[in-house]
Amino acid sequence: MIKIRSATMRDLKGYHACFDAVARERKHLGSVAAPSLKGSRGWLRAVLDAKCPFLVVTEGRRIVGWCDVAPREMEGFRHTGGLGMGLMPEVRGRGLGARLLKKAIAQCRRRRIEKIELQVYANNRAARALYRKFGFQQEGRRVRARKLDGKYDDVILMGKLL
Repeated sequence: MIKIRSATMRDLKGYHACFDAVARERKHLGSVAAPSLKGSRGWLRAVLDAKCPFLVVTEGRRIVGWCDVAPREMEGFRHTGGLGMGLMPEVRGRGLGARLLKKAIAQCRRRRIEKIELQVYANNRAARALYRKFGFQQEGRRVRARKLDGKYDDVILMGKLL
C-alpha cells in the first residue's frame, strides 16, 4: 500500500537509498549519486528544522519517493523555497507526483512561503507538464547547462507564486 506522509529523521536511510537510486538513473537529478549519508542527514535535518515540507512516499516500509521544499537562507530570499522531488521508476505514472505537489504546496502556504522555485531538465517532459498543471511558470532557460554522457540538456527554471 502506498502512503504519503511527512518525513522524520527515522526516514534518513530510506530517503538516502531512494535519492541514490533516482540519481543513478542519470536523467532527472543534478546529482548522479546521493551525497554521503552524513550529507543527507544534514539536509533532512535542515529542512525539518526550518519546518518546511519534506514528504516521503512509502510502499510498505520502503521509501519510493520524496518531495522537499528547501528554505532559502540568504537575506532577501527567505520568502522562497526550492522544490526537489523524485520517484522510483516502478511507481511513476500513478499520480504520485501530483499528490506530492498538492501536499507540498499546501504546506508551503501554511508556512507562508511566498514562492516555490525549481529547476527541471528540458528533456523531462513529464515533470515539466506536471509542474505546469500546478501553475508553475517558466522563468528562464539555461541553454546546454548540463553535459552528461556526451549529451547536452537545457535547464528550465520555473516558479510558482503562492
